Amino acid sequence: SFKLFLAKSLYHSKQIENYSHSITLLDEYIKKDDFPIDAWHYLGLNYGKLQKLDMSSYAFAEKYLLVNQIENARIHIQRAKKITNNSVLLNKLSDLEYQIKKKKIK
Repeated sequence: SFKLFLAKSLYHSKQIENYSHSITLLDEYIKKDDFPIDAWHYLGLNYGKLQKLDMSSYAFAEKYLLVNQIENARIHIQRAKKITNNSVLLNKLSDLEYQIKKKKIK
């Protein structure tokens, strides 16, 4: 997808003003794609560059859950929970923990 390509290019430009624009494109891409591993990865990288480490860890947790690397997902969930005070993000992290529990039951 062109949006994903553009978002990656913006990240690699290493210009601080491009990271937020890249995040916007990646968010749009994630909503439309069924398996947006690259998008979650670059979302995590962009948030990291902007020092939004809770959001960065959340993005990496989503990525690892998609590829079934449950332990890596758990590590990032716990990291995000420790450093965030964002109630919306805390709810998203709880949702991820619930998805992990559902995977174990199956």
